[in-house]
Amino acid sequence: MAARVSAPRARPERPPDATGQLVTREQLASMPDGEGRTELILGRVVRMPPAFAKHCGLSGNIAVAAGPSMSAAQPCQVLIAEPGFMLRRRPDTVRVPDVAFVLRERYDAAVLAGGYVEGPPDIAVEVISESQARAQLEDKVAEYLEAGGRLVWVIDPEARVARVYRPGSQVEEVAADGVLSGEDVIPGLMVPLADVFR
Repeated sequence: MAARVSAPRARPERPPDATGQLVTREQLASMPDGEGRTELILGRVVRMPPAFAKHCGLSGNIAVAAGPSMSAAQPCQVLIAEPGFMLRRRPDTVRVPDVAFVLRERYDAAVLAGGYVEGPPDIAVEVISESQARAQLEDKVAEYLEAGGRLVWVIDPEARVARVYRPGSQVEEVAADGVLSGEDVIPGLMVPLADVFR
């Protein structure tokens, strides 16, 4: 595998509380919009630069490519536009995948509660970005799995492959002519990579 030149790892900003106390998910949710992509990692606010057009296009392609299989799949919702997932409490961690697939009952519960989805996505999808350090991405994948996530897809636009992560398993690489499957997490869900990398 070719080595990647990565940007420096994003550093958590000091929380807005003058006492230096850690930020909670409720405080994160009340912060003003327009400050870029924001995550909460162990109580510390981390802001990332806006994604490039190619990155956003690939994320959209994933959602569109899943469309034909959605009616046959176990009822689920595809989430884009920076959905927040509450991975842990005290200190709080809210992570934002590029794309997420969530079983319908979990999505409905989050909508009813008017907040973040509790727990990791049923399937988290991350698109490798030029501005994201490799260690950052690996940390994020590990956090999804440690929080109970069962399937993470990492899309590598440079190598034109996807890597599939499952708890306690070796990473599987899927070529550009392959298909990502929801497996037993969301049975019936299929994402042809040819449609993602078009």
